[in-house]
Amino acid sequence: MKLSKLYFLIELSLLLINVLMIWFVSVQSAFNVEEGFSALPSVWQTVAVLDIFITLNTARVLEGREIKNRWRIFKMYLGG
Repeated sequence: MKLSKLYFLIELSLLLINVLMIWFVSVQSAFNVEEGFSALPSVWQTVAVLDIFITLNTARVLEGREIKNRWRIFKMYLGG
């Protein structure tokens, strides 16, 4: 399997996890369910860290130039 296909599958699975978790929280709050999925914050944090890690390993394009420096990408990710 090529790396780009693997990257696509990982990003797609992270997207699906996020969508399902948002749906779950919406249903949980709509029906005022007190006891819920107790691992929800941990799963969300894990997904967020994985997404940031993958984003830092992806080149960015800024004003027509490709940026591969991870520190610069990290600063761009934080909005600076």
